[in-house]
Amino acid sequence: MTPRSLAPIMKSLLTTTLLTVVWPLPTLTAQEPHQPPAAEKAKEGKAQDGKAQDSKADPKKDAGKKDAAAKIDFAAQIYPILEARCIGCHATPTPGPDGRMKKPKGGVVLDTKDGITQSKKGKVLAPRKPEESLLYTLIVKPENDEDRMPPQKAKDPTPLPVAQTDLIKAWIAQGADFGTWTGGAAAADAKPADAKGEAPKGDGKPGEKPTDQPKGKPNDKPKG
Repeated sequence: MTPRSLAPIMKSLLTTTLLTVVWPLPTLTAQEPHQPPAAEKAKEGKAQDGKAQDSKADPKKDAGKKDAAAKIDFAAQIYPILEARCIGCHATPTPGPDGRMKKPKGGVVLDTKDGITQSKKGKVLAPRKPEESLLYTLIVKPENDEDRMPPQKAKDPTPLPVAQTDLIKAWIAQGADFGTWTGGAAAADAKPADAKGEAPKGDGKPGEKPTDQPKGKPNDKPKG
């Protein structure tokens, strides 16, 4: 065979070799990355399913459980603090032994719901705003602050423990719910004061007999 006759054969062989080597390359580059074993894929699938279930959980229901667990009862948790440390100076006006009305300090009444919500034109309590409520801000002032409550001149001037101030703060932040409480026992028994803050007048001074008896001696007989 002459070189000229071998040329077509060599060309055919060269073309076939190139196609065999080059043609699979695009296929190799298009393959997907290494897939993890079936066991690992199953674990990942369970984890994703768990996250999906958590995301589908009812947020309102969960929030309701948390609120119910942390709900602060005013009558059982907050009023006992006020009764022990505040009511002595901030009770509903009541007549003293001398007949004079004992007025609350600063005009602030803390033994009734109306007193707490209306004293100081509503500044004593601002529901959901502890930082704007005097009921909270005055009890967390520095011990040497003259506006701190209880005051230094009180029978027990010791500042309230942090646990109690935090509890009052949390109650206000929750919305300051009084529940069914409207007033302490002492407030319920107190006699209302008149517009001048004076006790209602009785028939006379203590120890005196009533003066509404009919005049004249009981043995007097009508003249005939």
